[in-house]
Parts: sequence; C-alpha cells; structure tokens
Amino acid sequence: MKTIPVFLAGLIIINVASLAAQDNPSWMELSFKNYTIKYPSNTKLEKNSQEGSFTIYLIPEKLPSQSDNVLMQINEIAGYMLDLESYAYQFAEAYFNYYNVTILEDRQINVNNQPCHIFVTERDDGHGEVEYKTRVCIWVKNNWAYNLIFSAKPERYDELLPIATKMAESLTFKR
Repeated sequence: MKTIPVFLAGLIIINVASLAAQDNPSWMELSFKNYTIKYPSNTKLEKNSQEGSFTIYLIPEKLPSQSDNVLMQINEIAGYMLDLESYAYQFAEAYFNYYNVTILEDRQINVNNQPCHIFVTERDDGHGEVEYKTRVCIWVKNNWAYNLIFSAKPERYDELLPIATKMAESLTFKR
C-alpha cells in the first residue's frame, strides 16, 4: 500500500515542476554584431533586420497582435551629434506627438551599467479609452540608438512588465 502514496506524491511533484517550468521559462540569447539580449523561450521571435531590430511576441498564441510584445528599433545617428538626452527628446517629440499619448514616466537611469532613458506612456483611442501602455528604454552607444519598446494592453501590462524589464537588464553591448 505504500507504493500508491509514493506514486501519487511523485505525480504531484512532476505536475508542480511542470507548472513552475511554464511560469519560469528558460531564457535564450539573441546575438547581433553590436549587442546581445536575452528573451524567454516560450515567446515568438521575429528578426526584422540584420543590424539587430527584432520583435518578441510575449503571448504567441494571440498573434497577430499589435500589443503584448517587445520591439527593438536600431537607428544610426552618426553625423547628427546626438547624445542620449537629445536623442530621447527627439524620439519623444516624434513618437508621442503623433499619437494620443500621455507620458506617465520620463527619467534617465542606468540599466546594466549603461545610461538609459525610460518613458512610460498610455495611448488612448481618441475617446479616452486606453488602448496600450508602453515602456520605452533608450540607449545611445557608438553612434547608434537602441529603442527597446514594450507595449501591452492595460490589463496585461503589469503581468508582462517583469519580462520586458528582465530583457532590458540583459542587454549587453559588445563594443
């Protein structure tokens, strides 16, 4: 009779481990010429360019979706004489004035020992209903600007933010 409780206990441990694995996926590394970044293995990756632009869909079963994703945009800024502060200002002017956006947070911090400008915004549909909440992390390094843009529906933003934050904290410049 001792074998049945031991067998059931083993099944419970396997089920708990399986659930924990779903909640804590392994992380993979994406490497480009100028940087590396980590992302969860249970997401869908789309490389958008050889320079290092990509989109990570955080909830792949809900594709296609314009939210619940992390997008990396890379812009060459050589010859424009832009530092982090001036680039972030121009980014905000261009991006946030185009949409119905409210800036909730605008600050500069260090992320992974690199100066980073962070914006947190809400975009509404023009009728006062919030469509997306967005967190933009901007780095400027060696004449390139790196915009890591996390966008989610308001009801999923807080749930998915730790993933986007961990991705931002994993960004490492190679030179």
